[in-house]
Amino acid sequence: MLAIILLSALWLYPFFSFILLWRTREDILLRKRIIFIALIITALTIIGFQTDIATTISALNWLLFTGIYFTFCLLLWLTVFIKNRMLKIAGLIFTGLVYGMIYFITFMGSLGIAMALDEMAPRKEQWLTGRLIYHEIRIGDVFSSKRGKRIEIYRTSPWLPLVKWRILTKEYHNPVAYPGTFEVDYRKKEKTLYLHTDGLADTLKVEK
Repeated sequence: MLAIILLSALWLYPFFSFILLWRTREDILLRKRIIFIALIITALTIIGFQTDIATTISALNWLLFTGIYFTFCLLLWLTVFIKNRMLKIAGLIFTGLVYGMIYFITFMGSLGIAMALDEMAPRKEQWLTGRLIYHEIRIGDVFSSKRGKRIEIYRTSPWLPLVKWRILTKEYHNPVAYPGTFEVDYRKKEKTLYLHTDGLADTLKVEK
């Protein structure tokens, strides 16, 4: 799913962004508003990822992440719409080189991209309570010498139910933890998360 979203964005956003700028070539004010909105969303997305804040919908998080590339495409295509002839030619050449390289890399490395995204995607996502979300992410792959799991706990707010922020993270660099997923038991009164899998068990305090 994530690979489809990312590869579709890399392949289609250059076309969509060009069409958007072409359709607004007679309405410069509308174009400026679109670019301004795209820049604001991109800035908020970057700030969110840097501060471990995201939405509770995984697909929406990835769409916001790919939106950074869409904004890049918009700004890159703007060089083609410059009225100065020499700058426009330079913009066309530069844009062609950039997109050519992106298409070549994504086409030749699509399998590698899919494998990298597979590692980044949570293997298990579970609501522990109405406000706590458990994520379990696999570290490494079957060919890697460094294998294990990363546990992430997120909290939401009743005022912002679609927004979550990370409050706890822990990694287990142990090949034993790699296959399968943890059995999860959260005891609300104790504010404690109990984790168990074959050959490995742990408890985590969730107090924030």
